[in-house]
Amino acid sequence: MYQLTDRDLATILAALRHWQATVNDDERNAFPHFYEDIEPLSDEEIDALCEVMNTETVAFRP
Repeated sequence: MYQLTDRDLATILAALRHWQATVNDDERNAFPHFYEDIEPLSDEEIDALCEVMNTETVAFRP
């Protein structure tokens, strides 16, 4: 199992925050190859995800 490094986590958090700050809700659907069967996260959900990633151990599903 791959464990995220501090650099990995920092990059992911920066990308999430950049996405949140620069892409509006309508544009999030402009990436259909990432969201074929799922809904993109809302700003509030990104906030919650970043909070979890900053404060807890994160396990990824295989």
